[in-house]
Amino acid sequence: MSELAAGMVQYELARGDGSVATVFGVTSGLAMLTGLPPGTRGIAVKISTEYFKKARGLLVAETHCELPQVQGEDMDYVVQADIRDRDGDVVARTTACWRLGPV
Repeated sequence: MSELAAGMVQYELARGDGSVATVFGVTSGLAMLTGLPPGTRGIAVKISTEYFKKARGLLVAETHCELPQVQGEDMDYVVQADIRDRDGDVVARTTACWRLGPV
């Protein structure tokens, strides 16, 4: 796993089973939470995964998100993560709603 830029994380895995949803949650969380300023906390309050085709071989989970400005009150922020197969086709997509706020 490598941090490519603020708000972007790419994660490779070699199997496509039930762990796919977990990898999505980790990928979306790393992309967003690592770029938030000190004194900001986040928790996933809703995660849904949609599967488009059977996942085989090496898979890459990737999240791109704009880092939100968190000021004062809690806010909800939606992040999407895609998993692509070796051909670059999206095999699944997870949408996570993160509740962000001050510590």
